[in-house]
Amino acid sequence: MQAEKIERLLDTFGAPSSVVDIQCGPTFSQFGVEPGFVERGGRKTRVRIKQIEMLQKDLEMELSVKQLTIEAPIPGKTYVGVQIHNKTRIPVSLREVIESNDFRNRSYELGIALGKDINGATFAADLTRMPHLLIAGATGSGKSVCLNAILACLLLHHSPEQLKLVLIDPKRVELTGYNGIPHLITPVVTDIEQVGNVLQWVLREMDMRN
Repeated sequence: MQAEKIERLLDTFGAPSSVVDIQCGPTFSQFGVEPGFVERGGRKTRVRIKQIEMLQKDLEMELSVKQLTIEAPIPGKTYVGVQIHNKTRIPVSLREVIESNDFRNRSYELGIALGKDINGATFAADLTRMPHLLIAGATGSGKSVCLNAILACLLLHHSPEQLKLVLIDPKRVELTGYNGIPHLITPVVTDIEQVGNVLQWVLREMDMRN
C-alpha cells in the first residue's frame, strides 16, 4: 500500500516513478524508487532526482509519517531510496546475529556482532581491521547495548589465554559488572586518577609489541 501511495503521489506531481525494490529492516523500510520518463517537446526525458527530493514533505504527508529520508541515488543502484520508520520496531537479538552465516562463516580474529542493516541483513565486523572504534549517539540510542554486545562477542569466542582486557569506567554505570572475569588484566578502573597511569601502560605495551 505504501509503494502504491509513493507511485501515485510522484505521478500526480509530474515525476512518474516506479517502486522496483522494497527492503524491510528492523527499524526502517526502504523503497527503491526508479525515476520514469516524461514527454517534453516530443522527447522523452528521465525524471530528475531533484524532482523527487523536492517532494519529500508531500511524501511524508501522503504516507502519514513524521519524517522520511531520501537517499539519492543509492550507491551502485539505478534508483532512489525512500526510507521510512516502521510502525513497530523488530527486536534484534545478539544470538541471532552470532548464529548467522555471515558471522559464522568468516574468519574474524576479533569478530563483533553489530546487529542488522536497513535491509534486514545481519551485520558483523572484525575489530582488528579498525584503527579505532568510536561509539556515539544521542541518549537512548543504544550505545550501552552496542558496547555490551561487543564485549559479549569477545568473551564468548576467546579464552582468557587468547584475550586480555582493560576496562575503564569512571562513571561506574557500564562496565563494573564485568569485575571478576578472568580476561581482565586489572579490575575495572573506576578511579579517574588512575586512568592516566593505565593508559600509559597500554601505550608502552603497544610500543613494545610494535
